[in-house]
Amino acid sequence: MARTKFLPMLLGTTMVAGFAAGVAVAQETSVSSADNPFGDQDQLITTLMADEESARTAAQADLDAALAAEAAAEQALEDAETDEAIADAEEQLTEAKTAREDAEAALAEIESAIETELTQIEEQVGALTEDQLIAFNRALNNAVNSGLVVDLDSEELADALDGDFNARQINMLTKAYEEDAKFTDRAEMFEARAAETGNDRFLEQAERMRERADTQREKFLARIDRFEDTADDMAAENDLRAEVETEAETEIEAEDRDVAGEARDLAENAREAREDMSEEARALAEDARETRDEAREAAQESRHEARETAREMREEARDSAREAREEAREQARETRNEARDAARDVREEAREQAREARTEARETAREARNDARDTARDAVRDL
Repeated sequence: MARTKFLPMLLGTTMVAGFAAGVAVAQETSVSSADNPFGDQDQLITTLMADEESARTAAQADLDAALAAEAAAEQALEDAETDEAIADAEEQLTEAKTAREDAEAALAEIESAIETELTQIEEQVGALTEDQLIAFNRALNNAVNSGLVVDLDSEELADALDGDFNARQINMLTKAYEEDAKFTDRAEMFEARAAETGNDRFLEQAERMRERADTQREKFLARIDRFEDTADDMAAENDLRAEVETEAETEIEAEDRDVAGEARDLAENAREAREDMSEEARALAEDARETRDEAREAAQESRHEARETAREMREEARDSAREAREEAREQARETRNEARDAARDVREEAREQAREARTEARETAREARNDARDTARDAVRDL
């Protein structure tokens, strides 16, 4: 999915201070669970709206700058004394008013889009099952804690609802866009450094980061269908889990190699710059050191994320096995109860039949005795 058209490149991982007011209307739909901190609808709504709110903050900043420029132009017109100065000031004021009107229109457009998106996301979050809600919040927790703005919106929520995504599919969905945001932010960082230093090697690194963002996003999106429930084939599920864990380790190694290559390139840049003994060279060397530190932190973060994903998958497997055992025990209890009930019914029926047989036998014996008395009585009369 393309990044939100309103989101400027400079936003990066910036979080928006005024976001709470934008989603205050969603507070009535909160379903926080005392048993699970991730069962909060408001938490997910806030996370999903972060990129739109970042766009609103940037647009507001542009409007504030335009208003300040317009005020300065008005003051300049008041201070102008000569005809030429007055003409220049009037031209600047006209341009400032146009810029302010454009900024107001852009902000209004963004706010309208945010209102529409928020309404749709509130409805979609309310339609998620409890397990889906928990899965989304848990999968996005690392991004939220690190300040990474992940561009998930109503389109992705609609896919999750329409496809009835399970926890693993949701994890793949959020992972795809988290990877996209992470490498895109790095690309923007290198682009900013290229603009600061004039060194085009940073632009080459930025291009690699953007290519990596696209590759990682599409790779994890392609795995969503592979993680559909396969309760009838646990062996296939275990094989797939092992494959994912292996690929995660491979990705970490590949990223470490990329980071090492970037660090070597930056070190080479720093050495070349130090030969000139210029201020720019010293600044570039400092950038190289900072980038290596960031690269190491990024590698550590990737390893942590891979381990966290593997751990969550193992926990899900254990939960599934535990649920299966509980279900089997419950079925066994029900079967034993049914067997006991059936045996009790058979015994009751046998007792009832035995009582009826005894009653019938007594009745037959009584009739026989009566017949015998009658016969004896008749015989006595005949004598």
